[in-house]
Amino acid sequence: MARLKGGSLGRTSGKLGNKVYRVMNGKNFVSYRPDKYNISQSKAAVSHRTKFSVMIEFAKYINSISTLKQIWNAPRIKGTTSFNRIVMFNSKLVSDSSPTIHNIITPSSSIATKNIIHFPLKEFHFSKEARIIKIVMMNSSSLFEYNLEYTLTFVLMCLEPKRKSNKYFTLDHFEESYTINKNLSEIDIDLNEELNSKLNKYKKIIIYFSASRKVEGRLKYIWSSSFAKEFSLE
Repeated sequence: MARLKGGSLGRTSGKLGNKVYRVMNGKNFVSYRPDKYNISQSKAAVSHRTKFSVMIEFAKYINSISTLKQIWNAPRIKGTTSFNRIVMFNSKLVSDSSPTIHNIITPSSSIATKNIIHFPLKEFHFSKEARIIKIVMMNSSSLFEYNLEYTLTFVLMCLEPKRKSNKYFTLDHFEESYTINKNLSEIDIDLNEELNSKLNKYKKIIIYFSASRKVEGRLKYIWSSSFAKEFSLE
């Protein structure tokens, strides 16, 4: 990088053609931009680029779901935007080819403890024959507020296509509202025809699930941590 002498240009910064002008310590400097940049093809570099691509696709999708976007915008969570926050807390959890069962669709208890509800989920199942998601509830939980309406958000990721022409993974979602009371032992949720058709093209599915509820004031939402489970479609 060369230093410019004389004051004819004044204090100059910016780009002009293949030249880049900078001011450092009150002095003008000029450097040349290379015509081409070498892109590393090392195993580590390729892995980083593919993981980044997977992460961006996952974050964009989660951020497109209004309920989840508002949840990630909650106070006390690090990051500038909901999208930025989703990336921040998920980037180390994706694989080279797809999101994983470890990725989260809502901030976990370690991120925003005061916002978390302890949803009385015992377990959940998926029947590939009946195409039904079954939520099994605990009998009771002293840490959960019953007799209120909650939104159940499901994000479904089909992966490992049966035909190479299909994308390696696809993301879909839907939401259902339920009034949760202590006598509710199970919730059965039918998948629509469009989702059923998509499942036939893949070998596996990961189902992400979270419950949330609107509240008054600046907080807007409280939510459960993400639950995730993988199921075979074969």
